[in-house]
Amino acid sequence: MLSFYKLFQYSLNLEHDFRKDFPYEIYNEFYCDSSDLIDVKFKCSLFSFFKVFNSILNDILLVILNLIVDVVLLRNFHRHLDNKLRQIVDMDQHKNIQKSKTKVNRMILFNGLLYVFSHLPEFVVTLLLVVYSKKISNLCQYNFSCDLVSEEAEFFCLISIVC
Repeated sequence: MLSFYKLFQYSLNLEHDFRKDFPYEIYNEFYCDSSDLIDVKFKCSLFSFFKVFNSILNDILLVILNLIVDVVLLRNFHRHLDNKLRQIVDMDQHKNIQKSKTKVNRMILFNGLLYVFSHLPEFVVTLLLVVYSKKISNLCQYNFSCDLVSEEAEFFCLISIVC
């Protein structure tokens, strides 16, 4: 539901303008910067808010939620293994349990780092595109769509998750 705004963010190319991608972003940096209408400024601000809010939710809040879940599971796992250590007298089993604790700690740390590194580029790109939209409006109008930069950051996010 929070990504519902993307349905209204794009439009089809009706003219033969090859500089615009298919579909192109309606309220892009150039359009928002060049218009003085209050309605257009409001819509541009609204779309910018939705972009940043969606990015904060997906890339920051879910990272924090993932870390909280990992810490709770790690704490419960360690408690369970500590209970097993009290019941077992075999030294080989003690060593295996200690190795298991170390491996789980590494797995949780690696999972957290992977999640942060995979979502951070998309968040930073979205934030930079919204904050510096006036400075990059000419670059995005004549060279390429700035929305493509955000899409490429999402692509690298998916690639880093797969890797």
